[in-house]
Amino acid sequence: MEHEARGFLFVGNRLCLDFINTEPQERGRPIDLLQTFGDLLRWLVAVGVLDREAALAALGRWGGEEGDTLLIQARRLRTALRDSIDQFTAEKQLPEEAVGVLNEVLGSRFGAVQLVGTGADWRKELLVQAPEVGHLIVPVAEDAADLICSGDVRLVRRCGNPGCVLYFYDSTKNRARRWCSMEVCGNRMKAAGHRERRRDKSGSLSPSSSHAPSVTPQ
Repeated sequence: MEHEARGFLFVGNRLCLDFINTEPQERGRPIDLLQTFGDLLRWLVAVGVLDREAALAALGRWGGEEGDTLLIQARRLRTALRDSIDQFTAEKQLPEEAVGVLNEVLGSRFGAVQLVGTGADWRKELLVQAPEVGHLIVPVAEDAADLICSGDVRLVRRCGNPGCVLYFYDSTKNRARRWCSMEVCGNRMKAAGHRERRRDKSGSLSPSSSHAPSVTPQ
């Protein structure tokens, strides 16, 4: 479980968006960063859902078939989140199937709140249940539910690089964030814009001019 954060991307400012971002793209092809149950646990440690000791205990307890089953469920959740966020940002109806997957995960919560009492004397009480493997990814679904119910749709965005599929929640002061990362996509798109401007400038010169620069496409 060493180097828990290695290889993951944390640009989303929301737990559920960073979870969607565990499937980025490279040269137009999706890359799944959650290849094993161990990868999922490593991600949960990196985002602070689990501590290292709890992750090691989970690996020892559910490292076989149960862990593989949860990994499949986690990938289904990721797809459901992506579909939901796409529709949410377009202010459209959430896909019924995606909502079903979210609710399925939410139903695996480690504990449940119950109303206890009689007459006018009611209180909420947390009913603690025996933990099962499914409760590990409940915090991701809960964050998505919070975002859908009370988040600002205008601040959920996809990176402005057409070749990037990463999402983020814009928490900048002026709400003008465009890129998943300025160091990666921001600089890449600025460099592409600079090359395009150079091409446009070169194209405006007469082809017959002996002084016309030779521009090598990059």
